[in-house]
Amino acid sequence: YLEASINGKQWLAQLQAKERERTGIRSLKISFNKVFGYFIEITRANLKDFEPADYGYTRKQTLSNAERFITDELKEKEDLILGAEDKAVELEYQLFVKLREAVKTYTERLQKQAKLISEIDCLQSFAEIAQKYNYVRPEFSEDKTLNLV
Repeated sequence: YLEASINGKQWLAQLQAKERERTGIRSLKISFNKVFGYFIEITRANLKDFEPADYGYTRKQTLSNAERFITDELKEKEDLILGAEDKAVELEYQLFVKLREAVKTYTERLQKQAKLISEIDCLQSFAEIAQKYNYVRPEFSEDKTLNLV
């Protein structure tokens, strides 16, 4: 699925170059948005001597400064690319759910191990600081004097 998505994006770049060459419109671009999908965008300035139907273009959206079109070929690739991306997302989610279920049986054990590791980490940090600053353990005696060294 991922390969179809990546190759699809390369194909779109190639299609854009091909359509620029075929139509002679250098500013032609192929873009995507979530509402309209993939489309070919041509600015109004380039539409004067351009007949979309001659190139198999179907109007998809009209903007103030441009027109957006689609072709049968672009629609087929859009379905392939978006379908592949959707399938990849679904597969990733299924794998995540399986992993989560597999790990669930070890939750209590993992939490205990994490607690032990955190205690070891804390004690190791204390030891490192004690060594760095020459801290020593107190010595207790029976007499009631305080002797600071």
